[in-house]
Amino acid sequence: MNKLLQKEIEYIRGNTVVSPEKTHMNPDAEREYERLKKAKRDRKLRKKLRKKEIKKSYTQIIIMTFVVGMIVIYGDNRIYKAQSQLNTLKRSISTIENENEALKVDILKSSSISDIRSAAENKLKMVSPTQNDVVSIDLEKNNFKIVSENSINKNDGILAKIKRLFF
Repeated sequence: MNKLLQKEIEYIRGNTVVSPEKTHMNPDAEREYERLKKAKRDRKLRKKLRKKEIKKSYTQIIIMTFVVGMIVIYGDNRIYKAQSQLNTLKRSISTIENENEALKVDILKSSSISDIRSAAENKLKMVSPTQNDVVSIDLEKNNFKIVSENSINKNDGILAKIKRLFF
């Protein structure tokens, strides 16, 4: 067997493996390697943060769009309700105006004196007054008795008034 192959096989066996020695690089190259490694980590971190901010901004845009949409829908809903109420009121006003016109026509029909007289005579069994049924009263004459203030005792109590009524 080949010595190199044999050495390689022994090298791999079990816990007798010898830890490989680290080759030391040039200190400048090692610093450059660490700097590049750190720069790569920083780039990954910045890229991750940038992706996070982009997701955050997309989420904010979606939420704002949703909120604005809800506000628009709420406003449209209020407008729709107001328009519906307006149409209902217009319909009721129209029907009431039609009823008023019908009542005015009925009033005009029944306000003629001949219609009133015939309704009173036929339906209510009223008779037209004659000259003998008429009573005249002169309202210019003073028809009321003047009561003097002396005759009314203001100091009398309730018992005195009751006594006066019965005795």
